[in-house]
Amino acid sequence: MPSLVPLHNALSQNSVDFNSQTPINDRGLLRYSVQDYNTNSHTLTPADFNSVCIFAGDTQLVLSNFGGVTPPTGTEIIFLSRTGYVRVSTLNASLYTSNGPFTQGPYFAGKIIHLNNNVWVFAGTNWNPNAFTVNNCCADTTTIYQLNTSAVFEGAMRAYTTVDLTVPFNGTIESYSDPVYYWNIFKNGYLTSTTADDCATYDYSVPYTFYAGPDPIYDAISFYSVTGQTPTVRASLNGNKFFLSDVGTQHDCYSTDAVSPGAPLNYHANPGDFPNSPLIFMDGYVINIT
Repeated sequence: MPSLVPLHNALSQNSVDFNSQTPINDRGLLRYSVQDYNTNSHTLTPADFNSVCIFAGDTQLVLSNFGGVTPPTGTEIIFLSRTGYVRVSTLNASLYTSNGPFTQGPYFAGKIIHLNNNVWVFAGTNWNPNAFTVNNCCADTTTIYQLNTSAVFEGAMRAYTTVDLTVPFNGTIESYSDPVYYWNIFKNGYLTSTTADDCATYDYSVPYTFYAGPDPIYDAISFYSVTGQTPTVRASLNGNKFFLSDVGTQHDCYSTDAVSPGAPLNYHANPGDFPNSPLIFMDGYVINIT
């Protein structure tokens, strides 16, 4: 029969058998611990074994070899983002999925389970981005990626130019709603306006001063874009394209001399920001505006 004498600070010298006993308490004895990282990137560690990991924004979660620590078979890690998706990437580990390495979006939880030899399976619902090839304003096509379950492009969802959903799409694409063709303008991945008029052109002739390295005080460089921007205020650059030269009036899909990664990769709007707070360009657009 159960003892009537409480055991204070008792230590178990062997494994505790809960096969025929149900633990009852109001704190402490939990199957999962909670790790609230509140970041958008994280490399999993042994501290995350059998935990719920919580993040913010679109998150890259790196599944590695845990510094040589072998997870017990059946180890589980649950993860979710409050405001975005979670993408699991692997480094010295293997991950099996039914569809892809993504959770679907905010508060959609994913779970990975360790099998053996750092081989994991993504349990539960998981997704891969859909690719959509659409017309742009340069009599050409653009491929855009979205994390949705539909074969139809969703204007309300954020759009990306890369399949790993790391580079937001900027520019104008065509859509069709019988019997009218529309032009949809995206900034930083988000649809901001739609028009049935002809595809717009922009005057990319206004110079703006940026700075490169390794000595940004002297390495000033002029980039050209539309009027009305303030480079030191990142939000003002949102969705606006920059060129290495004055290219005049063009569609936003014009690519000659567009500022892109090179040497150096990063530029700065103020020499005092160097080497922190760089602006990262891709195809003329700043892509690290959140």
